[in-house]
Amino acid sequence: AEELAQRFDTPLYVYDLATVVARATALKALSVDRICYAMKANPHQEILERLAALDIAFECVSPAEVSRARSCVPPDRVLFTPNFAARVEYEDAFRYGVRVTLDNLYPLVHWPEVFADQDLFVRLDPGFGHGHHAHGFGPIEAVLAEIERATTASRADLPARVLDAAYRPGRHVIR
Repeated sequence: AEELAQRFDTPLYVYDLATVVARATALKALSVDRICYAMKANPHQEILERLAALDIAFECVSPAEVSRARSCVPPDRVLFTPNFAARVEYEDAFRYGVRVTLDNLYPLVHWPEVFADQDLFVRLDPGFGHGHHAHGFGPIEAVLAEIERATTASRADLPARVLDAAYRPGRHVIR
């Protein structure tokens, strides 16, 4: 470690790709539909390429991350999970064919045409207020009917489909 610090200066992050691959391989052995790597953890191209080779999907929180992920995997292995994204970011994500997660109803209610005939994921709070910010989805029981109304009633001719809901803490997936 000292030799690397002297050679490259500090702070210095060192990742062992064999360990990254071993951990990802262990996760792939679990009985789950999909494993997503959160790109905000480390978007280094070689890590992304190794994970892509293992059929790992990528969770992205920004348009730049979506672009980087698209250079490694097909669009159906990219999940765009922004916080309060601009309308154009959702439009671009759908145009690219990536999967999209909503964390609040505002986009769905105010821009229903953007979500017309799209498949969506929603992120819910497990009953502790309204998510991790003031305008997010609230407790599951109180919000499911609201999501149903927003995906069908705001523009009956342009319904969206909610595929899954992830709830905090821990981003577990429910169906």
